[in-house]
Amino acid sequence: MAIWGFVAALLPLAIKTVKMLTGKETVNWIEVMPELLAKLPAAIENAVRHQGYDTKEKFDAWLETFDATTGQEEGALDLIRSMPNDVEEQMLDHVKEAARIMGYNLIGVDGYKVEAA
Repeated sequence: MAIWGFVAALLPLAIKTVKMLTGKETVNWIEVMPELLAKLPAAIENAVRHQGYDTKEKFDAWLETFDATTGQEEGALDLIRSMPNDVEEQMLDHVKEAARIMGYNLIGVDGYKVEAA
């Protein structure tokens, strides 16, 4: 599953969970984002260990799928409607870069992992 597929699958669950916990009928992205970010490491591990994105090149391609479907690219989904597209792009680019660092560490890309002593 591409990272966007993961986000799209998790978003309704995250919204439902936040609604249930807060008792609110509607929630905003600030309330949902912690739930999504908490699941990011598991999505990265799943992509690397079970979906075959286990090289730097494959993992980068997986991340680029996410980048191409969010932010200000043509045809991108507007995930955070209260935020201008260029600002949403900046925020999601940071999420993508955090995911890249976690993935590179998991894969063992040179410079991203040290062996435990």
